[in-house]
Amino acid sequence: MQQRSRHLYDQSSLLSAPEFVYGFVVLVLFILLHPRDAFEMPSSIDLEPFRVEIERRLLSSDQSMSQIVKWLTDDHSVEITQRTLEQRYKT
Repeated sequence: MQQRSRHLYDQSSLLSAPEFVYGFVVLVLFILLHPRDAFEMPSSIDLEPFRVEIERRLLSSDQSMSQIVKWLTDDHSVEITQRTLEQRYKT
């Protein structure tokens, strides 16, 4: 009868130390060199009809982004996240 291996994995399938380090470095460089928004789907929400009012609220009314998101959602049924709004109207 064959003796059972104490390991649950086949050691020949493990990466060697240099292979692991190389893979790790490639992953880190990929994450660092790509902009954060490259991993997000582009938004299809058209804010152009509200652009002037959004800018006015940001500049003259001194409203927060969360207040503007609430205004868009409540008054105009525009579903947008605060993060998306901030990306489009960086202040």
